[in-house]
Amino acid sequence: MSIEETQTFRRISFPLRLKIASVVILLLIPAISGCLIFSVQIFKSDKEAYIFESGVNQWEMLANRTTGFFQGAMSWATTISALSLGEHKGAALRAVESNESLLSIEIFGKKGKRWEMTKERELGKFDLNVAELQKMAASVRLSNSQLKAMKAVIQAIAIQQERPRLVYLGLYDDANDESIHMILDPAEIFGAFSAVKSFSNWLVTKEGVVFAGPSQGGTSSPGGFVKEAVKQIQKGAKIRTDIGGDMLSSWVALPLFSLVVVSETPASLAFKAIDHLVLRIGLFGIGLILLGMVVAVLGARTVSEPVAKLFAGTSKISQGDFSVKLEVDSKDEIGILSDSFNYMAGKIVFYMQEIKEKTRMENELAVAQIVQQSFFPKADKAPAGIKISGHHESASECGGDWWTVMEWGDKVALCVGDATGHGVPPALVTAVSFSCLNVLKGLGDQDEGKMLPSPKFVLERLNDSIATMG
Repeated sequence: MSIEETQTFRRISFPLRLKIASVVILLLIPAISGCLIFSVQIFKSDKEAYIFESGVNQWEMLANRTTGFFQGAMSWATTISALSLGEHKGAALRAVESNESLLSIEIFGKKGKRWEMTKERELGKFDLNVAELQKMAASVRLSNSQLKAMKAVIQAIAIQQERPRLVYLGLYDDANDESIHMILDPAEIFGAFSAVKSFSNWLVTKEGVVFAGPSQGGTSSPGGFVKEAVKQIQKGAKIRTDIGGDMLSSWVALPLFSLVVVSETPASLAFKAIDHLVLRIGLFGIGLILLGMVVAVLGARTVSEPVAKLFAGTSKISQGDFSVKLEVDSKDEIGILSDSFNYMAGKIVFYMQEIKEKTRMENELAVAQIVQQSFFPKADKAPAGIKISGHHESASECGGDWWTVMEWGDKVALCVGDATGHGVPPALVTAVSFSCLNVLKGLGDQDEGKMLPSPKFVLERLNDSIATMG
């Protein structure tokens, strides 16, 4: 069976270009993922800080507006109280009429109610009459001693279980030793809390009771959250968990009125831009991965094609075609490997020629060895009465060692020679010597050895024959 018939190659299940493309993709995916996660984290932190800062700006504006509203009402209360004491009661009435937020006012001295006024025409928009308003006021009114201890009190008043629509403001006038009780229409500040669309703004007591908030629902009241948060710090920012999702909340307490202003926005809305960022980076990453695959596959061709040429070249060599030459132009390790392959193919041809020549020489030397062995005498050819025993073993195929026995009549000659060296040259010397002796033996046989008077004569003839070899 020939080599070609037994040669088999493994099946390529995962080409080299796909391996390179896979490596590129495996490097790109974690790199892009890490970049995406890092970018989102930075953007989210920055966005969160921006939202909280915006929330702080909201509650600062609303806190100033709320504080100004109630401080203005308190200033009006002391002014009206002072005007109602003497001959300026008319001015007090006009002051009440000119204040759009003031619905009613009652002043209590040591002897009871000293002065009061209710703006009856303003009650219609609340579906209330004077008696109902007075009943509500009485339900929340504090005594002189209570107000004297607390200085100022604000309470929300709900109408028919609705969200508070009126506010009770009670304060103590130390100068006149009187308590002032006011029912206010807080539409001015309540409207401010429901006007901002991007934030949900709340006015809450420290106990968690809602004073004002968004006009539409969507999130639960932050009352419980505020009640716990204000126990720790008077103002701050925090993520609040709501039934509809997390809320980014910031707050500030108004210590004078025991109120807290809260501004918050849904985290999903605040971080909506992150979803767009993730989508865009994701699409960019996918595009980059696809581009990387294309570049990797095209780049892999610079490796896979020379490798394929190397495979084709080795296949031709295995079939006995040693003239194959690879044409690879790349200036890298593959190019060096191709040059090495071409050099190897050339060397194989060279060594095959050497092997061929060596084989020829070995065959010729084997023939020469057989010829030289014939120069030695056979054991059964020894002259009568003489026992000859000899052994010859050359260091190589041929050599310069030689011996023989010859008879001329009654004479027997034992010849031993040693030509210097090993191999063919000394073997030729022994061949010449053997031929010369055979010629001399032939001559000696004609006259029974008379022509060979002495060993000297024989050696001189041998010397002359060898000398003529040049």
